[in-house]
Amino acid sequence: MACSTESEKPGPDRRGPAIAGAVLLACGGLVGYGVLNTEDRPAPRAVPTADVTYEVTGTGTVEISYAGGATNGAAAVEKAVTLPWNGPGAPRAPAPD
Repeated sequence: MACSTESEKPGPDRRGPAIAGAVLLACGGLVGYGVLNTEDRPAPRAVPTADVTYEVTGTGTVEISYAGGATNGAAAVEKAVTLPWNGPGAPRAPAPD
């Protein structure tokens, strides 16, 4: 029986590049799926709206601020309003006698 006292040198370890290649291939597949996915997405739901009329009662002159749809979320300000007041855009109620 022949016994070799010389140890054989192992070849280069190819597991690292093989794993890296598999990970890159998987990432490329996911990116490709995301780019090429042409599935129609549902349209966003419409936000329900309602007409609102503000009413301020009392007597005197005031400054009124409110959120109005035409102001794109910014507060609308009515200055020197004589009460009673209906708004926005509604004619002002006549002052009581």
